[in-house]
Amino acid sequence: MGYVMLRLAGFVRSLALLLLVASLGQAALAQSDSQQETQVELILDASGSMFNRLADGRYRIVAAKEVLAELIAALPASPDLNVGYRAYGSELQATAAGSCEDSRLYVPIEGVQRQLLLDTVKGTQARGATPIAYSLQLALDDLQGKSGKKIVVLITDGEEGCGGDVRAAAEALQAAGIDLRIIGFDLNDAARAAFQGIGVFENATSAAELLAALNRAVVVTAAPAAPATYAVTVSLLREGQPAADGPVVAFTPALGGDDDAENLVLRDQTFHADLPAGAYVARVSDAHSAEPLTITGLTITPEGPNAFEFELAPRLDVVITPATSTPNAGATLTVAWEGAPDVRNGYIALAPAGEDIAILYMDAPGSSGEGEIRLPSQPGDYDLRYQLDQPSGATDLLGLTSISLLSVAVSLDAPAEAVAGGYLPVTWEGPDNQYDFITIVPAGAEGFTWLAYQETALGNPLELRVPTEAGEYEIRYLDGYSNETLGTVPLRVTEATAAFTAPTEAVAGSIIILDVTAATAHPYDYIALVTPGTHEHEWGRNYTYIDGVGQFELTTDEIPGEYLLRYQTEDAGPVLFSQPITLLPATATVSAPDSVGAGQPFDVTWEGPGNVGDFVTIVPAGTEEGEWGYSIDVGNGSPIELYAPDEPGAYEVRYVTSQLAITLARTPITVR
Repeated sequence: MGYVMLRLAGFVRSLALLLLVASLGQAALAQSDSQQETQVELILDASGSMFNRLADGRYRIVAAKEVLAELIAALPASPDLNVGYRAYGSELQATAAGSCEDSRLYVPIEGVQRQLLLDTVKGTQARGATPIAYSLQLALDDLQGKSGKKIVVLITDGEEGCGGDVRAAAEALQAAGIDLRIIGFDLNDAARAAFQGIGVFENATSAAELLAALNRAVVVTAAPAAPATYAVTVSLLREGQPAADGPVVAFTPALGGDDDAENLVLRDQTFHADLPAGAYVARVSDAHSAEPLTITGLTITPEGPNAFEFELAPRLDVVITPATSTPNAGATLTVAWEGAPDVRNGYIALAPAGEDIAILYMDAPGSSGEGEIRLPSQPGDYDLRYQLDQPSGATDLLGLTSISLLSVAVSLDAPAEAVAGGYLPVTWEGPDNQYDFITIVPAGAEGFTWLAYQETALGNPLELRVPTEAGEYEIRYLDGYSNETLGTVPLRVTEATAAFTAPTEAVAGSIIILDVTAATAHPYDYIALVTPGTHEHEWGRNYTYIDGVGQFELTTDEIPGEYLLRYQTEDAGPVLFSQPITLLPATATVSAPDSVGAGQPFDVTWEGPGNVGDFVTIVPAGTEEGEWGYSIDVGNGSPIELYAPDEPGAYEVRYVTSQLAITLARTPITVR
């Protein structure tokens, strides 16, 4: 077991160094006389698939966050280095609206905000979609206006999941002078092929490969001559005992600023540094205290001994109280804590019993309080741990309790067959945890797959939309947090059928009668009038809904020509039946007096299709098509009484159609 843990630790350190070299390059690692400003944005894949395990049994998200923590802890304290952090898929479930825009820059690219970076990476949750291209587009915006070398490092375990064009986004970065480095986590063949040729790509599959890549990439230049310095030592005590458990000690010249701070190095439970002589302020950052311990008036002299001792806040025992010690797997559990240090960075971690690696976290700020944590869907024994992350990256365990996650039986009851495109009632039994949902997918589909779905919170039974293509399917109950399939039953989807009769010819813009002789049981079926060649998932402006067999009216298009009448299911589903129809040109006539007094009434006699909404209007001569003035609907019969405009001049009386405002007839009239 010890050998395995050493191998895992070596794997993390090697991958961290690879990321460091691939991300920052020689410009960030080199200690030279001439430094170039470097801008780095780290992007972490926090999609739901990151909860899958690596070959060594570790969760991908846990390994990724540990690697980033190693990287951040090793960043050089250079004023020319700026590092930011972005994550995608960390805030919304993949099924939630807006999940493909779930990408956030948590830490801006402004210097090396090490603790903020560490805290933010630690708190990142994996739950959502994979909008890689969208995140790269945002990274381009993040780096706009920044000078020097610009690098984007993407850490991902899969391909683009939201339909974005990753290659185009990468080319936009390249065009802006930004280097893109992609680090894969054991990607499959398709994912590796998708990333080939995009930026600098490397797929981590073993520690040996990572070490080989490190040997090829690391180049460190010689450091400049150091100024005269003197040995400084600091001993930290907690309740009288050495406290080398993670605090960080920094010395800053009394007249200097934060950029001049020098971190001391821990060695043999004592902190060491070599500093020039002068007056200093010491700051000890300790997770057990809300504010750093600040000691002023310190002096370093050539004579020494330059040895200091500081007492830190005491270590506390934290009591963790879950609402129940036997919650259901996948449930949301309320957890209370008390007796903790009054700090903001306390958190409760959930880990499989006996394992060092936590898989879920809940913020636990302050000395006491309560919060909620969404439990994994796998039953078993787990530990709840109150922890503090020390500035050095070490973790302090201050409280521990155990819980047992209970399995909940899941069953689905639904008809064995359903008609394509319809709706299917599904009765279910299951945990009904937050965001749990039921969906229909092709038989044998991989995990994390869903089509139309309904969340269990909407009731029981649920009504699901049946796929529009016939075939073998499965109804699945999925956990709403990890999208793991908890139950399934088979479903056969059969072809939907329909038929109708209609005229083969009609006047454009007229109403025709459709005699539906066979219809599905689906709501919102419709018959649409379209031009030949129209894609089956498109429909035109003329249609009527069908709710069973019987006769239905449909108003035809006003443009003459060859058309098709198509019976389709809701959401522009497949065409179940079609018939051609020819629309003949509509004709009309209008007659009116040659002249009429301004503002006076006059009669207009008309003949035409008389469709609902057709109208007669009077407009100035030469008025463009589609415009009209004072008008009367032809539904009032013939003749129609119009009123002449108040302004004398040359006008026209027109017969105009209702849908497209097409003029079918016109006659001139003078207003005197």
